[in-house]
Amino acid sequence: MIKMTNVRPLANKVITTMDKYDIDLKHGELVDVNKLKGTVKEYQTVVAVGPMVHYINVGDTVLVNPAAYGKPKHVRDQGNGSIAQNTEGYHVEMEYHFPTIMIDGVEHLFITDRDIDVVCNIEEVPDPIIQAPTIQIV
Repeated sequence: MIKMTNVRPLANKVITTMDKYDIDLKHGELVDVNKLKGTVKEYQTVVAVGPMVHYINVGDTVLVNPAAYGKPKHVRDQGNGSIAQNTEGYHVEMEYHFPTIMIDGVEHLFITDRDIDVVCNIEEVPDPIIQAPTIQIV
């Protein structure tokens, strides 16, 4: 087993945390399918930057753009006991494969600076509950 410490990325590489959602996030009663338990959060903290990276520093919170790591996957539809069983149907699902690196036994994202859209400060606040407007009859 190899234990890496004091990791310094080269060129325009960036190492960030790989924080994931602990629970499914909801907006009122609706589950946000982009923020399910176990999926990688879009906001990460920078752990190390390469020498060619400008305007991004260690400790910054960044918005990671996962588009470069998504690949379509064709999934065969299952029949339901009717004629549809004899007809092949497919639908497309997106799979995301992020490049990672293990540092001190913890998985981190190992991405390039062009996959970061924003450097920002964030504060997680609970979503307001969506309520239907009340109607008064006069």
